[in-house]
Amino acid sequence: MTRLAIVVLFASLMGPAMAAEAGKPAPAQETAAKTPNSGKSTNSSKVIADILTVSGMKKGLEGLPASFIDGFSSGLEKNEHLSSDLRQAMENSAKEAFTPDGFTGRVIRAMKKDYNEKNYQELLADLSTPVARRMAELEAKDDPSPQEFSAYNTQLGTNPLSAQRTDLLHRLDVASRTSDLMFTSRLIVSKGMMRGMAGANNKCVTEEQLKNAEASMEAKLNANKENMVSLATTILAYTYRDVSDADLTEYLRIYEKENSRHIHEVIYAAIVEEYNQASTRMGRGIMKAVKAKRAAMGDQACEDSAGAPDTVAQARAADADSQAGSAVPSTTPASGDQQAAPAVPKSSIPLEKRKGGDVTQCLEAGSKSDKDIAACAEKFRH
Repeated sequence: MTRLAIVVLFASLMGPAMAAEAGKPAPAQETAAKTPNSGKSTNSSKVIADILTVSGMKKGLEGLPASFIDGFSSGLEKNEHLSSDLRQAMENSAKEAFTPDGFTGRVIRAMKKDYNEKNYQELLADLSTPVARRMAELEAKDDPSPQEFSAYNTQLGTNPLSAQRTDLLHRLDVASRTSDLMFTSRLIVSKGMMRGMAGANNKCVTEEQLKNAEASMEAKLNANKENMVSLATTILAYTYRDVSDADLTEYLRIYEKENSRHIHEVIYAAIVEEYNQASTRMGRGIMKAVKAKRAAMGDQACEDSAGAPDTVAQARAADADSQAGSAVPSTTPASGDQQAAPAVPKSSIPLEKRKGGDVTQCLEAGSKSDKDIAACAEKFRH
């Protein structure tokens, strides 16, 4: 996964939904279980370290948390419904949950468990070729400014990629699972944050309600599958813009080899698992912060509802996913398929009477007061 893909990924986490495959179990664990481990040796630590270094993956893994925090913080700043103290508490929870050691350590442990001397030496040799080393250098370059990336998109609009080049980039996306990881991590983090916000009063927001909300969130992301694939293709096109088709084809052969695919799946599964663990930790931190804030405000909405869902908590939970962002770079894929953040609808029709309306529309009122939002949400109780 290129550095640029990482940056765009985390900048988009708090923005509009963009999707790829969803709910797809990581096959890496099953594949790893079938790989013989009899080839383990005391040399495994060095070979794994060399693979992560020569591929540029070590630097990428270590940079994941910082990239996430940047995008997360940017998204929080755009959410006018969050108070400054709650915003800071949420940011602190994210910083404590997402750490460089977490991602790097989990990947190394997974590779050691899967380690086979012959297979890992073969991958190291492939990644040490001149073409692969050049690609690693390109992937490690600093990400472009929004203006530079926008200019590149404009260029693609007037000079589109050839069919052969587009096919190579699409195959590289599939083999590297770039768009898969962009979607999966966004979904995981969004769920963690939603549970943190809604779980602030768990006796009112049931597990069934949370699962329904998660299913709805995943469906919305899946509805934008092509946007994510298009974005991933544009990122790869920019990263390898000065690479010939011949060199890109040679590099792609490494990814598409059975041995390489297997080890990459092991790494992919480890990264996804760390997202899961870190997002759970972040959610718990957010829950603690929200509970403290609600207690300080003397919010007793749940106790008065005899177990009915806490409408304010639900509204905040939905807001966490759908309203928090605008941190997506001001660029779109060359295909023009990227979906912009929908404008907040304005209407003189009472919120509770809008067709297809739900409690989250109370957030459209623009009020920064929790009591105002609660009063609006109360109209949805029957």
